[in-house]
Amino acid sequence: MPEIPGTQGGGDGAFFIEPESHPDYTDLAKLLPATLKPVSRFEQQGAETVGHVTIENATPHLAFLVHLAVNRGLGGEEVSACNWSDSYLSLLPGHWRTLMVRFATDDLAGALEVRVAGWR
Repeated sequence: MPEIPGTQGGGDGAFFIEPESHPDYTDLAKLLPATLKPVSRFEQQGAETVGHVTIENATPHLAFLVHLAVNRGLGGEEVSACNWSDSYLSLLPGHWRTLMVRFATDDLAGALEVRVAGWR
């Protein structure tokens, strides 16, 4: 048996190590909201739809853990098989990013909406 600190798991040889400390995320709750509005353009390329989505943080606050999604129509379900060029990004005040997204056009089933979500 290897000399690994921690406790052995359920008989499968896995070990669990208890961390010495736990992170304190209470200050994240103090972040003020940042309103981000996406500007997007989409085009069909064969069986895929390719989009370029630019988001800008025009507020004086940090936009933290921003996540973009393509929805099937306004308020519809998320197109789950999207391949984004980046995910869960943060934007400083005054900064912007352009992301690319690809998905099967058949997954869209009509109109689309770009949804932006984040920590605050």
